[in-house]
Amino acid sequence: MKKLNGWVRLGIVVSVLWALSATFIYVDEIVNHPSFAAEYRLHGYFGWTDDIEATQKAHEKAKAQGKDFSEGFLFQKPIFSLTGYLQLAFVPLVVCWLGVYLSTWVVRWVREGFRT
Repeated sequence: MKKLNGWVRLGIVVSVLWALSATFIYVDEIVNHPSFAAEYRLHGYFGWTDDIEATQKAHEKAKAQGKDFSEGFLFQKPIFSLTGYLQLAFVPLVVCWLGVYLSTWVVRWVREGFRT
């Protein structure tokens, strides 16, 4: 079995850290919406559904304060989307690994061209 060099090992560690961080951010946004992830415009990675409970609370609060609240307005909450999660967690990993291997191959290819 071939041993992995230090750069590949570092890449594996960074990849695992990224996957764990992306998973934490994704789940945190679903559980604690709106969380800090909302500031980074990650809303495209989630499915969305109407949040009837939050909408009813807002209507009741507005009525109690004597404010006008549009009856057609509905709050939304994020829900899990497998494609969105995979795009957030694993597409960047695939792109980075392919980019590193491709750039390494190109640099070696150019270097060999100068040696001959």
